[in-house]
Amino acid sequence: MTPKLAQPIGWLCAHDATDWLRVCFRSIHPLRALRARRRRARGHKTSGSPEAAPRWRMTARPASERAFGRLGGCRRRHLLPPPAPSSLVPAKPRNPARKPAKKLGARHRAPKPRPAKPTSKADPAGVRAWLSSVKPEHRALVKRIDRVLRSEIPDVVATIKFRKPSQPEGVPFYGRPGYGWIAAMWSFKARVTVGFFGGVELDPPPPRSQGARTRLVDYSEAAQVDEKQLRAWVRQAARVQGWAKV
Repeated sequence: MTPKLAQPIGWLCAHDATDWLRVCFRSIHPLRALRARRRRARGHKTSGSPEAAPRWRMTARPASERAFGRLGGCRRRHLLPPPAPSSLVPAKPRNPARKPAKKLGARHRAPKPRPAKPTSKADPAGVRAWLSSVKPEHRALVKRIDRVLRSEIPDVVATIKFRKPSQPEGVPFYGRPGYGWIAAMWSFKARVTVGFFGGVELDPPPPRSQGARTRLVDYSEAAQVDEKQLRAWVRQAARVQGWAKV
């Protein structure tokens, strides 16, 4: 069973709580009541009619007042008078004949001019300098191998690659357009090495292997060169795919 005072207490809480809280809030916050009196003194209505709503809550505000509040940066925009129309800067008229600039993406921009690449990678002067820079006891050997490579490779392209401080003259490479680099030559302390980049397909393959497809042959002096076998290797290597592109 509910007590007999449940209904009167419930009615009091439902109907008088709003007025009671309003009185307590004004007593705790006197500035709120002071501001309400000042608004009444200026002629503002304090009733619950739509006319008494603050300007900043009204939906139909003039554009001049909204612009002034936005430019002025004041928190109490509803307390400031609207500015005169002459103080607003008119917008600059747009030229209808001028079309907006279209921003092009990276895919649609005009390509920048690039310097022309050399049509040939041949460096015969560098190869001649390398042949002259080897040890005196190896010069006859490397010149003989150079003559065989130039005579057996059609449309031969000879150049120098892999220059570095420890090897400023680089390494001579011999290639053929469409087949890549076919052979190279190295000069070491006790031997001269000739490498075929497609040597795995030669018959018979050169004796020493390096990597998946490269085969090497070593010579210590010119009299040791089997020129017939060397020419057969070079002719076969010129018909198989070498390394990279010429």
